[in-house]
Amino acid sequence: MLARTPPSGLSAILVERDRPGLTIEPLPETMGCKGGQHGLLTFDDVRVPAVNLIGSEGDGEEHLERALEISRVFIAASSLGTAQRALDIALAHAKARVTFGKPLAERQAVQRYLAEMAMDVYALRHMLLDAARKWDAGQRIPLEASLCKLFGLEAVGRVTDRALLVQGGIGYTRRTPVERLYRDARLNWLEEGPPTVHYLVAARELAHGYAWDDAFG
Repeated sequence: MLARTPPSGLSAILVERDRPGLTIEPLPETMGCKGGQHGLLTFDDVRVPAVNLIGSEGDGEEHLERALEISRVFIAASSLGTAQRALDIALAHAKARVTFGKPLAERQAVQRYLAEMAMDVYALRHMLLDAARKWDAGQRIPLEASLCKLFGLEAVGRVTDRALLVQGGIGYTRRTPVERLYRDARLNWLEEGPPTVHYLVAARELAHGYAWDDAFG
């Protein structure tokens, strides 16, 4: 957790789940991502030893920024996995489903859906590869992380929309995984900040002279 530690500012502190004074209240069931755990944390005079301080006192904001950067990349990676799976399912269905003597995959409207889905998956994969390469090299990636997260949530939204269109009414039932992928993908709009936050972060980095050669070279 982050806590104010005057006069040094914010500090990152490890708080064990069983610490006296900490309560975790389960929140209502979510629309998707049923296996995820989420809850409301309440701190009431919780005391922890000094050894639970992460790093140095007052550098909590830097810890938070670094954690958010890589976490946003992880969320974009989950968008990629969901989008790829949706594309695979839609493509298999389009090849197998025959209407009026012709597979769906041979129909121009469906071909466009599949091509648009593949375009989003391809673009997101390479955005993530670039961001991951820079992170592994020890670079900070505030702009790349927010752009990956933004594009990822928009891409997976489009891809799951089209997967549902390719499958038609059967995709809206639980006979196939598409309805689950459709629901699960919507969480990515909210994790680590909604789109408005990432537009702000990206624009701020650009306005403050973000190194384009390093970012996009």
